[in-house]
Amino acid sequence: MSETLAPRKKIDLRGVLQQGLPMVGYSTANIFKGGTPYIITLYFLTFLTEVEGLGFTQASLVVLLAKIWDAVIDPFMGLLTDRTRTKYGRRRPYFLFGIIPLALSYFSLWYSFGIPNEQTTAKMAYFIFAYMFFTTASSLISVPHESLLPETAPTYVLRINYNNVGYIFNSVGMLSSFALASALLGFTQTADFTPALKSKFLFMGAVQAVFFALPMFITFFSTKEKDWRSVPKPELNPREVFWEYTTTFKNRAFRQYLALVVTNVLAMNIWTAAHPFFVRYVGRVNDKFNLITTYQGFGQMCGFPLNWLLSLLVGKQAPARLLTPLMLVALGLSFLINPTLGDADPTRAFILQTAVAVLFYFGYSGMGMTPNTIFPDTSDVDELITGRRREGVLSAVNTFAQQSMQGLGQAIAGWIFAAFGVATSTGSGVTVHQDATGVWGLRFAFAILPALLVVISIVLSRRIKMKKSDLELIQRVIAEKKEHGIVTVTDEEREILESVSGQKYETLWVSRC
Repeated sequence: MSETLAPRKKIDLRGVLQQGLPMVGYSTANIFKGGTPYIITLYFLTFLTEVEGLGFTQASLVVLLAKIWDAVIDPFMGLLTDRTRTKYGRRRPYFLFGIIPLALSYFSLWYSFGIPNEQTTAKMAYFIFAYMFFTTASSLISVPHESLLPETAPTYVLRINYNNVGYIFNSVGMLSSFALASALLGFTQTADFTPALKSKFLFMGAVQAVFFALPMFITFFSTKEKDWRSVPKPELNPREVFWEYTTTFKNRAFRQYLALVVTNVLAMNIWTAAHPFFVRYVGRVNDKFNLITTYQGFGQMCGFPLNWLLSLLVGKQAPARLLTPLMLVALGLSFLINPTLGDADPTRAFILQTAVAVLFYFGYSGMGMTPNTIFPDTSDVDELITGRRREGVLSAVNTFAQQSMQGLGQAIAGWIFAAFGVATSTGSGVTVHQDATGVWGLRFAFAILPALLVVISIVLSRRIKMKKSDLELIQRVIAEKKEHGIVTVTDEEREILESVSGQKYETLWVSRC
């Protein structure tokens, strides 16, 4: 008796494309969002000290003042994008407005227009201006881009998918921009950072400026947003501005997210800023730095499929909880590396340095994934509390927190180096050796302080409890409130809403008659 086989289910290619193409188009902007901070954190502090001749204290001041300026720009951008009214939407026009400022400002980071290395004060002032210019252009794009995601991807699973595709493009931005840099600075034999590299950094800045700006066209034309011209603008006055930003911190889900981002981004950027100095002065394998960095990038990418599955099958918190401890293993392994080993057995030092970098970034892939997938959900919790869609305000606080920690991480690394007396060629091109105190300063910035922050991040990730069913409950009661004006919830549901929001049910917008 022959068996009748069930007909194969046809794959709906049109449906796949309809869902997939907008994801890819939206995520293309992540080439800029992932690539620029990576290259800046990786090279900028070294560029300022070894190529442009600034001291560690001066270089740290450049980064710190630029990020203080960012504290002014981000809140303004959040309010501006929430109140923008065009036929293209509230967010999308800024993807076009920001293209030219982004390209010009990024280029200016890597070229000092002939200011001599001896004029350190003038050069420091120039780079402060250049970095402020860049943070302004970056906010012009980053805040609207993050604000667009919650309304573009309204469901729990869709947000996971959007964020994972975005993570891929983050990695594309990191690896491709690094490939452009290493093509000029040496790949298997990394060039020593000296003033002779100024022309190469100039060319790198010009090429990458175009490379980072062009994806904004794709994101603009491939994303959709409703016509907001008929929607009234919220009132704007000093009292309203104060209310907008202070009330974001009533949101427990957002507070938990923000605490995780601050420690996570700070740890990564202190480590990344210290990395080239550690490789050069402790590992003594500076000529292999770009090769080590390439391997670490692949280490991060290898964590991507696992993190995607964990997010979908276990929960958004799972990648951080399961993979982040590997960062501590990597940092512990770094104590096997020392200048004596690097001079006596450079091959072994290179292998150890590579293992540290790959393992650290593989672990970081989990901690990097979790906050990104959690953030869009905080806007629904905010609407539960306030009754308003304020993605722009939340994105402004988020962007400020991330960019501030990126800059502060670089500044802290510079301050540690200065405090421990880490020697630098300061543009002379002379190879220097560190004394024992300098080596411990490098270890403190590269391993000890990041390890402490990673431990705090692990603890914070375990405090985040919001689940898929919780988000669905929040979205249901919001929809019910908008449609009927009143909401009916069980005692168990009330407890969930209070736990996620951090507010008594009676104070929530959805509870008001």
